[in-house]
Amino acid sequence: MSLLRASGMRCCSIRPSRMPAITSKFKKTVLARSYSDISISPEILDELSEEQSRSPRAKREPSENPYLWDVLPANSPWRFTKFPELFTLSKDVENAFRERKPIVGLETAIYTHGFPKPDNYTLALEMEHTVRDHGAVPATIGILNGKIHIGMTNDQLEELAYTAGSEKTSKISRRDIAYHVGKSGFPLNGGTTIAGTIKIAHSVGIKVVATGGLGGVHKGGENSMDISTDLTELGRCCIAVITSGMKSFLDTARTMEFLETQGVFVSTFGNPNEKVDIPGFFSRESGYKSPYVVEGPEEAANIFFASQLLNMGSGSLFFNPIPEEYEIPKAEMDPILESATSKSSNITGKDNTPAVLNEIVKQTEGRSIRANRRLVLNNAKIGAQTAVLLNQLHAELSERRRELRKAHKVHLGLNDRDQEQTDENPMRNINPTLPKISPRDSK
Repeated sequence: MSLLRASGMRCCSIRPSRMPAITSKFKKTVLARSYSDISISPEILDELSEEQSRSPRAKREPSENPYLWDVLPANSPWRFTKFPELFTLSKDVENAFRERKPIVGLETAIYTHGFPKPDNYTLALEMEHTVRDHGAVPATIGILNGKIHIGMTNDQLEELAYTAGSEKTSKISRRDIAYHVGKSGFPLNGGTTIAGTIKIAHSVGIKVVATGGLGGVHKGGENSMDISTDLTELGRCCIAVITSGMKSFLDTARTMEFLETQGVFVSTFGNPNEKVDIPGFFSRESGYKSPYVVEGPEEAANIFFASQLLNMGSGSLFFNPIPEEYEIPKAEMDPILESATSKSSNITGKDNTPAVLNEIVKQTEGRSIRANRRLVLNNAKIGAQTAVLLNQLHAELSERRRELRKAHKVHLGLNDRDQEQTDENPMRNINPTLPKISPRDSK
């Protein structure tokens, strides 16, 4: 077995954690000598192994709650949390993580602050069924009785939907999560916005979120500084979000500028040979050209997969226009939006958006509710398809890594302990090419 010089550079068969002990034993021998000329006797290696077995690090046990560390992906910030009682995974989501199935995160603010009862509960069930019908596992995210739920049963969805509009149930963005979980004496419920959903989904390793309308910069935001946390959270989390554009009463131009500042990739599903606008939520057009156009879920999965491999660190937005048969044309919506915004101008903060949406419902005589329902269901479909294709890309890459590690182990004669270290960092010494999925492969 070979050893590097005392410089600390790594040999392929010696773990870095062994270098200080080995260096101290061979300090006089290894100076100015080529590492290829040095070998270690089996007796020294046995002694070194005994020293490591007595070290505190070697005795360190995994988390007492294997429910977390053994289930969540290795890149999940919450994998080794010391307070697992703060959040829970549904059985479906837990099994999906264990079996590496595609998962789609779903927000709940649309049920608590976007749709009236009992339509909100019906929509929640339809969203989950749509995701399942297209091959993925739904993870509806919200807060129930002071605990974060990642995936909900039908009874839990009904409870959250039933308490919509009550003092107990709030609209949860990033800043509100800790308060609603840590509040003592009066357990609270909450429907998560895009920002809250992204934060929680990213923390447990969910890669795709499907939602309705994105928050953004409100009109006059250059003075009021009324800017949605959705935008800043997208700049913090590497996650793919399927949405139908900014809510139509927002300042689209300034929202796009802010997203660019946050380093968020923005694209719209459409034909790249045609002029494609950023969708206007209820309308397919907004008057603002989309910076990028993607042809479908296959291309979206490849783009986001590349973002993950490149460790970009920020999110990717894929705008999915409302189906043509359900849209409300821009020319018809513009005066309604102007009137609704004007009537709600005295309402500020997170209560402004629900107030504007309620006014739009009144002026469209319920058409906006029907359009909203169709667009979120369409986003759930595209989100599930994207998650399935992204999961295939990760599976293909994992298989390639296993083959390379196996060949690497055979070539170098690595023992099991050295192989464990390679498994902990599978990208070491591996530069995989980016696998592609063609539309034909996805069928």
